[in-house]
Amino acid sequence: MIIGVDFDGVVVRAGGPLTLRGEADKALRSLARDHDLILHSVRCQAAITDFIAAGALSLDDVAERFVPDVQDAPKRFAEMRAFLQAKKLWTKDEGGVFTAVWMLPGKPYCDVYLDDRCVNVKALGALAQFASAYV
Repeated sequence: MIIGVDFDGVVVRAGGPLTLRGEADKALRSLARDHDLILHSVRCQAAITDFIAAGALSLDDVAERFVPDVQDAPKRFAEMRAFLQAKKLWTKDEGGVFTAVWMLPGKPYCDVYLDDRCVNVKALGALAQFASAYV
């Protein structure tokens, strides 16, 4: 199975200094034995700067659609990579857990996603009702 794994809020605690979430290390290593883990994160959007340089995206498009502060994307990616490398969780090529790191806009194709900001499709009705209270 292919499992997409978000970084902030799933692998590490959201906000503040980078700290592994509770059982993240153990869980990721266990999953990686039998499945392909694909790391995806807005931190991986560092490659977007290459799209901007090539004229494929404008800075305004990126600011609206991908990373609120695209100028920080390369720094945030490097921080994530260094953290995961230090924890021996980066890529399988380096003895870690991730089969690949998704560097393109959008999410990679996966069978399931581990993401702290998701809503199960079965809860769409409840989400619509909740959201309508804020209109």
